Amino acid sequence: MSKRHPGASQVADRIKDSTASGGERRVFRRERELIEALRRAQREEARALEHQRELLEKLRAANAREAAAEREQIESLRKAQQEEAKDLSRQREELQTEKTKLQKKWEEIQQEKEELLFSTEQPDS
Repeated sequence: MSKRHPGASQVADRIKDSTASGGERRVFRRERELIEALRRAQREEARALEHQRELLEKLRAANAREAAAEREQIESLRKAQQEEAKDLSRQREELQTEKTKLQKKWEEIQQEKEELLFSTEQPDS
């Protein structure tokens, strides 16, 4: 060591320590800033994830409502088709009954016609 004043060495060490302390303080301050920035980013990410979860839940609920409405509409159409099928079946039966009656009436008319023809062909006795 140099032959300086013993107190001068201590002052130099303190200056060196204070400079190092200032550098360390800047590093620690920057580290704190980065940690805070990271925490803010993590909070923001958590909020974004929560918002995404909420939107997903809303979408699922909307899809469920839509699916229920579609099922209800399909069921309604199925019932309407069943009613229409019953109605068509009833109409077919009515038409068949009417056809049978008309055939019977036609046969009666034909028989009457034959009887009339037969009676007109017979000479009076």
